[in-house]
Amino acid sequence: MARRGTQYVAFGLYYFVLMPADVSGYGEATSDVTAVPLNNSLWLCMMVAYCRERNITPILITTPSPVKWDMAKHNGLQAIADELGIDYVDLNLVHTDLGIDWDKDTFDAGDHLNVYGAVKVSRYVGEYLSRA
Repeated sequence: MARRGTQYVAFGLYYFVLMPADVSGYGEATSDVTAVPLNNSLWLCMMVAYCRERNITPILITTPSPVKWDMAKHNGLQAIADELGIDYVDLNLVHTDLGIDWDKDTFDAGDHLNVYGAVKVSRYVGEYLSRA
């Protein structure tokens, strides 16, 4: 079996190794704001306009990721959501309510969820949308 980074290859199949996430400092409060890049903001504005023209309610959702997310990014996204008048659901703020176990629900140390984490997020988003 040859090792390639965090995955193993055996008999032509890929096997991913579970790598727990380091969640120290995850979700620490700050008043800092990371601005959404201009190109991303423009595309978001166009998507919101597209939805509204078709009587669709847009919702901005961030999935849990202790690697790529911090409160400054949350603050930036919340500011643009407020400016556009859309709901922003940041699942990083409710990851414990989701039941995310960072030792078992990620395969790359917290950058992405694995299937078990994705099921928990999908269930929560489905319930949120059914209430909206």
